[in-house]
Amino acid sequence: MTQQTSQTPPGVPGPLPSFTFFGRSDDDPQSWADALRLNPDGFRPGQFEWWYTDGHLSNGMTFVASYHLEIDAEGVVRPYVTINLATPDGVVQDEKVRFDASEATFDREICHARVGPHFIRSHDGLKHYEIFVDPGANGGNGLHLHLERAVQSYAPGPDDGTEPPGPYFRWVCAVPSGTLRGTITIGGVEHEVIGSGYHDHNWGNVPMGVLVRDWHWARGSAGEYTAVAASVRFNNGMTLNNVFVASPAAVAIAEAGPGVGFRASGPVAQPDTGKRIEGEAHFSAGDETSGTVRFSGEKVMSSFIFDRDPQFNWWYTRFDAALEIEIRHGDDLVRRSGRAILEHMDFRGETRHGEGG
Repeated sequence: MTQQTSQTPPGVPGPLPSFTFFGRSDDDPQSWADALRLNPDGFRPGQFEWWYTDGHLSNGMTFVASYHLEIDAEGVVRPYVTINLATPDGVVQDEKVRFDASEATFDREICHARVGPHFIRSHDGLKHYEIFVDPGANGGNGLHLHLERAVQSYAPGPDDGTEPPGPYFRWVCAVPSGTLRGTITIGGVEHEVIGSGYHDHNWGNVPMGVLVRDWHWARGSAGEYTAVAASVRFNNGMTLNNVFVASPAAVAIAEAGPGVGFRASGPVAQPDTGKRIEGEAHFSAGDETSGTVRFSGEKVMSSFIFDRDPQFNWWYTRFDAALEIEIRHGDDLVRRSGRAILEHMDFRGETRHGEGG
């Protein structure tokens, strides 16, 4: 299943094997993989790190909660959280909430990111997490959930805990899929929920727009399978695709590089800028086991300026999406359908003067 790129974009170590797997045994949780990866004794302008979670809940709601550390151009630490809560009837909250540096802490041994009163923390390596958004500090909206990993943790590309040379950004998928239990609070009313959740972790040493033009990323569950896929277009003209499909029992497909195809279709208008983006993303991969995953964006759940540089606003758009998985191994063919989250991050979303980039 291992694929290698003959070239690599800036900041991507090469040659690029398909995946590094973490915590394969009970006595090897590799907690460091999801702890703070930047060096707090040497924060530099442009560095960033965040811990992202999302989930589909039994009452029909979806959520995204992410906990961010950002160092601005003047070297000032700028922590914040992003919160997106939606019911089947529409978005309840979609907000980026900033805090002072003195209100945030980030652990270097385990995942424990606290930003204001909100936090994500590990209770057992990469296997068990607690996710909290304080409704008392968030207008009566919040959540308190426990996430138990059900599928193998991994990172696209190599990750041995060292810092890559040169400009880079990295990604660890600690929980490709897991079970959620706890409460979600909307308008001060608390609801008991179960559901399916996801958690990953990103960091880098330069603003992402320095390296990346745009990306499509999606994750979802269909039957016993979880699918996570991404297509990243770099500013040097290269594209890097990866796709991961697994059940609790085994990894079915894990490929990155030229062995993974990507086709974007179904263009829709970005709701704020009017720029055409892709509402569907199709990924394919094949070796002894071949497969296709299709994420079809159906409804925009979130749209906001994630950040900006001197020339462009960086627009982020998230879709509630349908998911179709097809896996072929020999003469056996398996098809599954489910739900997903599909996102488009556009570092050329519009110029600072409001025109399409």
